[in-house]
Amino acid sequence: MAMALACEPELLIADEPTTALDVTVQRKILLLLKSLQQRLGMSLLLISHDLNLVRSIAQRVCVMKAGEIVEQAPCETLFSAPKHPYSCELLHAEPEGEAPPRDEREDVLQVQDLRVSFALGGGLFRRKEYLHAIDGISLKVQRGKTLGIVGESGSGKSTLGQAILRLIESEGSIRFQGQALDALSQKELRPWRKQMQVVFQDPFGSLSPRMSVQQIISEGLEVHSPSSAQECEARVIQALKEVGLDPQSRHRYPHEFSGGQRQRIAIARALVLKPALILLDEPTSALDRTVQKQVVTLLRQLQEKYGLTYLFISHDLAVVRALAHDMIVIKDGKVVEQGASHELFESPRHPYTRELLAAAHPA
Repeated sequence: MAMALACEPELLIADEPTTALDVTVQRKILLLLKSLQQRLGMSLLLISHDLNLVRSIAQRVCVMKAGEIVEQAPCETLFSAPKHPYSCELLHAEPEGEAPPRDEREDVLQVQDLRVSFALGGGLFRRKEYLHAIDGISLKVQRGKTLGIVGESGSGKSTLGQAILRLIESEGSIRFQGQALDALSQKELRPWRKQMQVVFQDPFGSLSPRMSVQQIISEGLEVHSPSSAQECEARVIQALKEVGLDPQSRHRYPHEFSGGQRQRIAIARALVLKPALILLDEPTSALDRTVQKQVVTLLRQLQEKYGLTYLFISHDLAVVRALAHDMIVIKDGKVVEQGASHELFESPRHPYTRELLAAAHPA
């Protein structure tokens, strides 16, 4: 932003300036844009799929579809009385509702006093210092339910997920389906990895551009469930059907798909191994609202059909509310609040939780 303002422009083009940022940082960027516009008297062309952001800062809105402007109007007019069907679709695309209630079930995952530290430096004559990325976190997840993990960027959300999957070194107790994972060697852990899969944030970077969809989805099968080529292909076809993609597309490559379709491929890659637990690390943050809603609906359907357990990491509170049964709020590597999702959204107790909720709906 500083680079763009160095020449004192009359027009600033802000192309998705808050995409993939957490809600508190989004709010700071929003306030900064407003302040700069007023102080410098410049015009602002804001490109975004974040309708809350658009409504908070724009005076006039243009809606585009397939390279054409299908509707333009003053901001409040468009949000209160949209005329074009596509505008209506966008305004109603935000994931809504809450996760359906579930009976009490056995715990599939138990984490006790988990700690992750990273060395910051030090030498022969200087004491080594550490960053405590995860500082004594404990949690439980019941079978067939979703635990939402929320917090600012840098709060430790993704580090927590990686530690639970034993992708990074940690201290503390991790029990999955009754087995103490923290006591296992990497060789002993290998059979359990089939039961714990992950879907990453970036649908563009998490799929190899050199591999076909068939190869991407079947890669895990070759490691964990070796079988004949015919059986492997049949399972890939079934996985693609489960996520709503044409099985004929298995011979294509990632660059031939949209962002939402790529994320469906990533979900199929996790699903094909029939896991008990899937870590969803910001799976919708890079997607627009209409695609987010479709992905949330898909995840709900798969959970209902197969009894999947989700660890859902996100800074998007609307998506968390729509998918998570329970929720923990993390700040500086510690859990500051936890409980049923509907209770935390309706009656947050910790100031940090209230700050996150307020930032998600800027005035």
